[in-house]
Amino acid sequence: EFLTQRSKNMRNLIAEFNLFNTHLINTDSIIFPSRSKLKFDRVLLDAPCTGSGTFLNNPELKWRQDETFLNLNVNLQEKLLAKAIDLLKKLLQLKKINY
Repeated sequence: EFLTQRSKNMRNLIAEFNLFNTHLINTDSIIFPSRSKLKFDRVLLDAPCTGSGTFLNNPELKWRQDETFLNLNVNLQEKLLAKAIDLLKKLLQLKKINY
């Protein structure tokens, strides 16, 4: 998670649901700390989206988004997905990413 407050909220949820063996990292996911050699069985990626699913409630988004915005968003999502794949353990089993 990139935003500190959202990380705090997520930590509270993890504790509330008694989840174990869970790592929540507050960092820019594209520039993951290189000193960390952590590899994971599963990765939950909450990538930023265009918000197009909210056009009904936020019609002004239609006019604020242009081709450049959409291309930047696609590029960011591709980088985040590539990093999520890189963080998975190198197992012969099926790798799991929740996107």
